[in-house]
Amino acid sequence: MELFNEVKLWPFTLVFPHIKKWTFYLIKEEDWDKWVKTLREAIGYADFFDFYEEFDVIGNGKFGLVKLAKYKKT
Repeated sequence: MELFNEVKLWPFTLVFPHIKKWTFYLIKEEDWDKWVKTLREAIGYADFFDFYEEFDVIGNGKFGLVKLAKYKKT
């Protein structure tokens, strides 16, 4: 039997209105991927990398880097 401290857990947290949070822990990374993917699809979540392909750094500024990116649909 494995000790709890030796098992790698994959957490995700659901945040509800009125400051309720439920954190779920999974033992397998594959299960975590499935849960997160399904939840993102259910709420219509999208991020930058869903729409753009990122390339090299083309400059930098005071607060970050400027990178070349291409819109995936064009």
